[in-house]
Amino acid sequence: MLLTTSKYIIIVCDDEELCRQLDQSLKEQPPVARTAIVNTLEQLHELIAQELPDTILLYLVQPECAPAQWIRKIRNEKAMDNIPLLSYSGEPDAPDLRELLS
Repeated sequence: MLLTTSKYIIIVCDDEELCRQLDQSLKEQPPVARTAIVNTLEQLHELIAQELPDTILLYLVQPECAPAQWIRKIRNEKAMDNIPLLSYSGEPDAPDLRELLS
């Protein structure tokens, strides 16, 4: 199933180049997703205070940025507890993104 309405997705990413690639891939999927990119929990809080996203996409590749720790921190925050959270460890391709976000 393809997305039928534009989604607001916050990308939590620790690798600048991969983050740009993922952001571009999301913007190429129909319909075009609105995205924001953060790499700290504080930045995530700031964005969520402005607008709740449809999804938080965790894309962490550095060993010191353990996805489980991020997930635990996000789920312990009342403002973020009900936001769908996707954690991705490999570089997603376009078909994967369509499936994950449908």
